[in-house]
Amino acid sequence: MGTGFGEAAEGWVQLGEWWLDAWSKHITKVATHVDSGAYTAAEATKDLVDCAVLAGETLLLIGNEVVDAAAVITQHEPEPLETPPFATDKATNLRRTLVLDGPLTSSLVADQIPTSAVKLVPEELKPNETAFLLRVRRTGFAGVGYLGSVGVFEKGTPRRVDTVIVWVQVP
Repeated sequence: MGTGFGEAAEGWVQLGEWWLDAWSKHITKVATHVDSGAYTAAEATKDLVDCAVLAGETLLLIGNEVVDAAAVITQHEPEPLETPPFATDKATNLRRTLVLDGPLTSSLVADQIPTSAVKLVPEELKPNETAFLLRVRRTGFAGVGYLGSVGVFEKGTPRRVDTVIVWVQVP
């Protein structure tokens, strides 16, 4: 899934193409009437009305494109950042639950990545499985490295069997 900027830009390109085509036809029609030498007040009035209608249509289409572009962009969530795999040192026959101990922090900025912006994949380790990774929401965080820790718990109990230090680099 992309950001939606390409789709929004395409809408503006299409609007620009329509604008050039519609206005050039109108201007060519008016110029042809004027060049004919027999341009009457009635034709001028009709051309003026056509111009006003075209201007109104242009304004409506621009307003529509602003709303449409905003809708397209806000519907597209950027792809999350994915870290390389991390591993718990404790391979075991037990199922284990993974829990981020708190927000990811950086000593370089006051910014933090809250736990709600981080997904552990998988959230549960099967017996003898040790690897997991983080998927981090990409938007709104300073472009630095963040550190944190993941608690590894015996499934269904509060018993911590390991702690894994994790990090992510936000571009």
